[in-house]
Amino acid sequence: MVQAFLDTDQEGNVTKTYCGINIVAREPYPFFFQIEDYMVDQLFKCKVVIRDGKPELVAKDGEVIEIPELTEEERRIKELEDELNRLRIGL
Repeated sequence: MVQAFLDTDQEGNVTKTYCGINIVAREPYPFFFQIEDYMVDQLFKCKVVIRDGKPELVAKDGEVIEIPELTEEERRIKELEDELNRLRIGL
C-alpha cells in the first residue's frame, strides 16, 4: 500500500498528488488515502467524491483504472510487503 495525499479542483478532480511509503506531507493536502501502488500513476483518472460524509476516490466518467494481473508469486510478495509496511508503521 502507498500513502497518497491529494488536492482537487471544485469538481473533485485530482489536481496535485504526493505519494509514497511512510511519508509526511510538507504542505497541507485536503485528502489522504491508502492506495495500491498501481494507482499512483493513474490518480489523474480519478476524482474525490464525498459519500455519507466520507471522501472516496473513484474513476472519472469514461476513465478506466488498469489493474495489473499478478502471478501467484507476485501476489504473495505483495502481501508480504504490505504486511511489512503495516508492521513498520506500528513501530
